[in-house]
Amino acid sequence: MSDAQVRLDVPGGRASVHASGEFDVATAPVLREALQQACGSALDVELDLSGVTFMDACGLREIARARNTLRNAGCCLNVVHASAPVRRVFELTGMSVLIPA
Repeated sequence: MSDAQVRLDVPGGRASVHASGEFDVATAPVLREALQQACGSALDVELDLSGVTFMDACGLREIARARNTLRNAGCCLNVVHASAPVRRVFELTGMSVLIPA
């Protein structure tokens, strides 16, 4: 298993979350914590998934939760630079319809 790492930057009213590694049942809580902090401290959140090499349903669930939290607050979650494996998971699960990656 690869180490999952998440870095949160909050410049002004926008939060940037940079994730790398593998996100599964064991490491999704790391992503959840960063996304919760980002949702609580910014108007919009940009989630950079360029360094993510694997993501299962647990990681997707955390992204969907953050999206819903932000939408309910009138804010936006933007997924940027998704790696090929993540884009594939988004496409297979239909998540790409909700959140283009």
